[in-house]
Amino acid sequence: EGNNCGPWTTVEVGEVPTFPDLTADVITPTTAYVGVSKVFSADIHNESGVGTGIGFKNFIQITDDPGTTTTAKNNNLFSTNKTQAAVSWPVSLPYVTMNALGPNGVGQTSQSYTFTTAGTYYIRACADKSNPADGGVINEGTTGGENNNCGSSVGIMNGYTPIIVTEQPFADLVASAVTPNKVMVGQNTFFATITNQGTGTTQKSFTNKFQVSEDPDFSKPTEYTITMPTLVAGKSDITSESILFEGEGIYYMRACADLPPYDYGVIDEGPSHQNEDNNCGDSTTVEVGGEVTAPIIHSPTADKIGNTYADLGATVASEGGYDVTIERGTCYSASSSEWIPSGSPSDNCSSAEAGTGTGIFSHKRSGLIPDTNYFYAGYATNYIGTSYTNVATFKTLNGTDPSGNLSATTCSIANNASTCESKVDWTTDNLSPSTSTAVTRDNPDNTLVGSGSSGTATSVVNFGDSVFYLYNNEVILDSQKINVGCVDGTYWNNDTEPGKCKTTPLTPYVTLTANPTSVVSGSSSTLKWTSGNTTSCLSDFFSGEGATSGSVLVSPIATTTYTMTCDNGVTGATDKAEVTVITTGPGPGGSGKTPGYIEN
Repeated sequence: EGNNCGPWTTVEVGEVPTFPDLTADVITPTTAYVGVSKVFSADIHNESGVGTGIGFKNFIQITDDPGTTTTAKNNNLFSTNKTQAAVSWPVSLPYVTMNALGPNGVGQTSQSYTFTTAGTYYIRACADKSNPADGGVINEGTTGGENNNCGSSVGIMNGYTPIIVTEQPFADLVASAVTPNKVMVGQNTFFATITNQGTGTTQKSFTNKFQVSEDPDFSKPTEYTITMPTLVAGKSDITSESILFEGEGIYYMRACADLPPYDYGVIDEGPSHQNEDNNCGDSTTVEVGGEVTAPIIHSPTADKIGNTYADLGATVASEGGYDVTIERGTCYSASSSEWIPSGSPSDNCSSAEAGTGTGIFSHKRSGLIPDTNYFYAGYATNYIGTSYTNVATFKTLNGTDPSGNLSATTCSIANNASTCESKVDWTTDNLSPSTSTAVTRDNPDNTLVGSGSSGTATSVVNFGDSVFYLYNNEVILDSQKINVGCVDGTYWNNDTEPGKCKTTPLTPYVTLTANPTSVVSGSSSTLKWTSGNTTSCLSDFFSGEGATSGSVLVSPIATTTYTMTCDNGVTGATDKAEVTVITTGPGPGGSGKTPGYIEN
C-alpha cells in the first residue's frame, strides 16, 4: 500500500487573466543574399484569455550584436560578423499595424530588408511597439506583461534569431568550340556544349546562337538561334543547329550562350554583368568542300633496308575531299617486274595499313627474304576507291640481321637526393659495315647513354620508370625497363624543384571531444582537441588558428557534428564530435507545446 500515492506536484495559482499578454515568435526565414530584398515574418501571439480589444503596431529589429558581445561575436558556429558600411546598429524597420487579437489569438507581422554585406546578423520582432522606445497602446498589466513583447524565448539571446547572409549565387554560362570542322556543300548539323560553371541556376530557359562568318573577326556574322531549357549549376547541355552551305570555302563559326555579344540575354550572371564576357566559345575554322574523289598519293620510299625488313612509305597529297577518312599503307610483291597494283590492296599484294591522314608516312615491313628483289607501291583508300603510287623496287641484304643484348641495373635514390646511378652494359652481333650503334634512355626522352658496338656506361636516372634502348641504324635491337624509387624510410616529394626523396613522417593522429555532449539551446559546450605527429589542425565549423591542440567554446542552436583535421604536410588524420541540442519549446526538435505565462 505504501506506493499508492503519486509524487507531489507544485501548482502555481494566479489571478484570473485580466490583461492581454503579447509575445513575438521566431523570425523566418533565417538566410538572405547580399543585395536582394528579403521579407522577414514573425507570428504575434496573445498568450492570454483576454483580447487586445484594439489594433496595435509591431516592428522588426536587426543588429550585428544581440546584446552579449562576448558570446555573440565569438560564437564559433557562425562566420565572423561583418558590419555593413554606413549602417548604425541596431536597425528598426518601419512598423506594421495589426488588427486586434482575440483571446489566445495569433497574427503575423512582416517587413522587408536588404543586406549589403555578407556575414551573421541577428533579428527579432517586437509586439505593440513602433520603435524601441515605444511603450505601446495595449495595457498588459503592471506585473511584467510588457517584458516579453520582443523576441522569442527560443532565440539565441535577448530573443534574437541569427540570420546568415551570403553572396547571391549566379549562373556563369560558357560555350565550347563548334564541331565538326570539315563538312560538304549542303545541309550540315553543328554542335556545341553549353555549360553553367557558376554557383546558381539559370532559373529559366534562354536562347543560344551559332554565328557563321567569312572573316575571323565576326564583323557581319549570320546568326542562328536555339532555345535551351533551364541549366542548373555545374551542368552542361548540347545545343545543335542545321546550317546550309551553298558553296565551297573557309568559314568561321562559334557558339554563344544567352545571346551575347550584342546584348546580355535574359540570364542574370552577376552584378554589372561580370560573367557575360565568356559566353561565346572559341572560333572554329570550318572547311566546306565539294565532290569527293579518290585520294591522291605519290613518291614511294624504301629505307633502312635489312636482311628481312625494310621501311616502306609514300606521301598522301589529298584525302579526296573534306571530312573524308582514308586508310593508307604499302603493298609489295616479289612475283614480277610487270606487277601493277589495282583494286583492293589485299587482292594482289602483301599489304599493311599505316594510319590515316595526309602527309609523308613510313612503316616497317618485316618477314622479307634475304637477297631478294621486291616491287612495292604506296596506297590510300577512301569510300570512293583506292589510289596507288608508281611501282618502285628495292633489294634486301644478304646475311643475318643484327642482334644485341642490353642490361641496366636498378638503383634507389638516397634521402634528400633527386637521382641515382644505373650501370648499363651492351653487346651486338652481325652488324653491317658503316653502321651506327647507340644506347639511349627516356625520362627524359632520347638521352644518349653511350655508343659503339659494345660497352659499359653509368647513367644518372630520375625517379620513376626509365627505359634503355639499344639501336643500330635506328632499329631497336634490345631494350630494358627499370623502376627507380626511394630508399626505405623515405618518400618522393615533388614540392621542391627538382623533386627529392624525403624522410617519411610518423603517422598523424587527432582526438576531438565535446564536454558536455548534450546542451539546452542557447547553452555552450567545450570542444577540445589533441594531436600528434602533425604540423597544423583546421576545422570547417570553428577556427583552431592551425594549432595542433586546444579548446574552443561553441553554442550550437541545433545538433551539430564538428570535424577536426590535422596533417603533417604528407598525410592527415580526422576526428569528429557531436553536440546534441535539447529544445523544449515550439521550435524545431521541441515538444510542440507552448508554455504558459504567469505575470506575478
